Amino acid sequence: MPTTCQACQRPIDDNVMACPHCGYRVCHTPSLRRADRQAVTGLTLGVASIFLPVPGLDILMAIAGTWLGIKTMNHPHITRHKTALAALWVGVMALCVNVFFWLVVLAPVLFT
Repeated sequence: MPTTCQACQRPIDDNVMACPHCGYRVCHTPSLRRADRQAVTGLTLGVASIFLPVPGLDILMAIAGTWLGIKTMNHPHITRHKTALAALWVGVMALCVNVFFWLVVLAPVLFT
């Protein structure tokens, strides 16, 4: 069921950002907040995983940050595209750093 514009009271589609009749900006706040919050959470997980030296947990946090970056990058209602892109790249870099650290630096020390 289409919603009505608050300014002109005409029916509008749920997926539009502005009323096509009068131009009134329609705000779908829960979707905007959820997508932006997921992008920020993905970026935070990626950065935190670099500085958290817990085997396994840091890699899972980097994977979760990367996944949230990918998920929110193409969300139709996101306003923080650069944050989602940063979450994706920081998550990938954190995953590479953590795998390198645990396999190359720490594995020879633990298994010798």
